Amino acid sequence: MQTRAIPMILAALALSAIQIPVHADPLHARLDGTWWHHDSGWLFPARIGEFTRVGAPQDVAGSPDAVAYYERHIAGARVLAVVDVFQAISAAQDITLEDSSASLARDAGAGAQMRSGELDLGIRGYRAVRLYASPADTAASRRALYFVDTGEWRVRIRIEIPRAAGDLSADLDAFARTQNWDKLP
Repeated sequence: MQTRAIPMILAALALSAIQIPVHADPLHARLDGTWWHHDSGWLFPARIGEFTRVGAPQDVAGSPDAVAYYERHIAGARVLAVVDVFQAISAAQDITLEDSSASLARDAGAGAQMRSGELDLGIRGYRAVRLYASPADTAASRRALYFVDTGEWRVRIRIEIPRAAGDLSADLDAFARTQNWDKLP
């Protein structure tokens, strides 16, 4: 009986020696409702100005990329902001400013009016490229994009603005400035 146990023990030891890659959860909840993305150091607070986070942030398909959704209601309209944090070497779509702006223009449709500029974020010399798209269809939602490239990490903020919400340029700039830029490596 003991001679049969030895091969089983050896097999169990051999199986335990096999290392299966395990990916740790990159997002961690804090007691104040903020989520910490340990790969980048980014924080996703429960509220940013008048915007409230919708649900928990998510990692993207097991990658180091993370995304969170924020909303604000104005005049019965829901303004939705998507905050993506990803590495410059990410496999995600639209990881460059050029690709993200092309997607913004495509989503806004033919004949959309495009405006661009820069926004000083007030820390480490970071500047966001800011793009606004107003579709030719006056009933369609306007769109905004803030794109920041810090070298190793990139942050993309995409915002959908229903027409009923009015002009939110100053509020959107404040939303972008209030992100946790000092937490990026």
